Amino acid sequence: MMMLMPASSYPCFSILTSLPVMKTFSLLLGLLLVVSVPAPAVARTIDWGNAVGDSLVSSTGAALDNGFTFELGSFGTFIPTQFNLEDWAANWKVFDRAQTPNDWNSALGFFNSTATLEEGGVSSEAPPLSPFIFEEDEQAYIWVYNTQTMAFGYTEWALLTDADGWTFPAPGGKTDLPLEWRVSTADTLIYGGLQGVQGPGGYTADPLGYEIQTHSVVPEPSGLMLVFAAGALRVLRRRRL
Repeated sequence: MMMLMPASSYPCFSILTSLPVMKTFSLLLGLLLVVSVPAPAVARTIDWGNAVGDSLVSSTGAALDNGFTFELGSFGTFIPTQFNLEDWAANWKVFDRAQTPNDWNSALGFFNSTATLEEGGVSSEAPPLSPFIFEEDEQAYIWVYNTQTMAFGYTEWALLTDADGWTFPAPGGKTDLPLEWRVSTADTLIYGGLQGVQGPGGYTADPLGYEIQTHSVVPEPSGLMLVFAAGALRVLRRRRL
């Protein structure tokens, strides 16, 4: 049978009993506060972007200018492909944004930004960004665009990710170690060109040594047929007039 030691035999008891009453009370109160106050939540910071001097070009081979935007975000459970381009914007959840003049320097071909995944799974950049919630293991992407509106012959997009490395951590299980998500580690291309490899989309130039190339947004064949049909209908109406 385990024998319990008398309280007077514990060192802490001897220390407390040797102190004046008020000091003993203050010490006990301090110990209670330390135990009762929860440790502050540690947020997870994500540092993302590319490297200075990278070649970032459009479908024509021209360097991307100040009109382009870089966003880090997620589509949630939606899976983006070249066949559902028209649904991207409606499902996109932006976590952070890099734009001229603060986070995107077109002269250097360099974009870089930092945002924090806070308690509840919300980005530290909301507001002004919308307060989307990012769940654990949601796939993260970098979306490069000049506009998210699909305008045939004008819209330029590139969408890339690291299939294994770019996943959002658990909002409640964060550490103080930052994540580094760089274009150089991206291994999956959804649209555009990545590290000299061409993917879906339209382009008229195939330059050597680029890191990102945006491609012109080309509607699906069914979409093209609708465009041609609408054009033909306008021609018929003009002839009748």
